[in-house]
Amino acid sequence: MSKDKSVVDITSFNTVESSEHGEPMDLFYAGRETGLKLIVIGEHSDSVQRYLTERAKEFARKAKFAEKRGKELDSMLEFIEKTKDRDIENAMVRIIGWENGGEFDKEKLRRGLEKNPQWIEDVIEFSKDLGNFTKSA
Repeated sequence: MSKDKSVVDITSFNTVESSEHGEPMDLFYAGRETGLKLIVIGEHSDSVQRYLTERAKEFARKAKFAEKRGKELDSMLEFIEKTKDRDIENAMVRIIGWENGGEFDKEKLRRGLEKNPQWIEDVIEFSKDLGNFTKSA
């Protein structure tokens, strides 16, 4: 007896494409919903990957230049000092809009993230799972 087995095409799965579709993420403040939802894309999306690649290249260039000047430690300290700004940028590249917040404004978003660093972590964590579970269009 033979059983019919369905054939699954491995190329039918596309995490990169799924990551491009923004999904709403509820924002919480003091453990309560704010009513604001950020529209977040996945970390496997092309735009997030380009951003992460550029940051890695920038760090490598600065480290190499600093090493040539004999100031490797200074370069590392400067990098650490700018971490907060990089964290904000890392979250912002993943946010493509919002719901219930009026017209989307990147500068207003930046100010909100600066005042609420927990949202930065929330956005990055949310983005990590996107594309892995959403359906491709």
